[in-house]
Amino acid sequence: MTLVNPGIVATSFFEHPSFARFPRPARRRAIAPEVVAAAIVRAVRRGRVEVTIPAHYAIGTVLKTVAPALFRRLMQRYA
Repeated sequence: MTLVNPGIVATSFFEHPSFARFPRPARRRAIAPEVVAAAIVRAVRRGRVEVTIPAHYAIGTVLKTVAPALFRRLMQRYA
């Protein structure tokens, strides 16, 4: 089993009207589904327990665990 923590994936999911107010900067950071799929395949082949895509987003997982209030403030400001 591999836990997958993807960022925003560029799919039609975000075209739904309920996402009309979703921040444009966040939309621009969306990752192509093919990139996510390739990372998942690599992680499974390597026996990784967890994979964050893109890898630099893993800092958010650590920050959310260590300093949840700071994490929430950053998400409100930059998401």
